[in-house]
Amino acid sequence: MPGDNGASEAEGIDKLLLSALKYWEVKRDLIEERMEARGW
Repeated sequence: MPGDNGASEAEGIDKLLLSALKYWEVKRDLIEERMEARGW
């Protein structure tokens, strides 16, 4: 797309970054729950 200046690519990267952050937030929460269950 001429004149796009990479805007759609940047939007895709932003969505990917947000998705990765949400994934790691869920993983961290699971780890914390497991640690609490073991009394750590």
